[in-house]
Amino acid sequence: MSNWFYDDIPVEYRDLRKFMQPIENEYLELRQLLAQTEKEIKTQGTDAELEARAAYLRKRIEALEVKHPWLVSGLLLEHALWGMPH
Repeated sequence: MSNWFYDDIPVEYRDLRKFMQPIENEYLELRQLLAQTEKEIKTQGTDAELEARAAYLRKRIEALEVKHPWLVSGLLLEHALWGMPH
């Protein structure tokens, strides 16, 4: 066993990253789409289609945040599980 974490990555960490990466990517994509939609609403004014899209994106983001609270916890899950104690 080495002294550095990244020299010998535990299998559990790799499995966690494989699980988390697609969820984080979806969350980021939804937030970017929401920001773009809100920007369009500000520039084009009130449009029913844009408002509906923004509401749908907000619901999807909220559902991800409820199902996976580590997305908005402010603490990286990797650090909580494998980081140095404070």
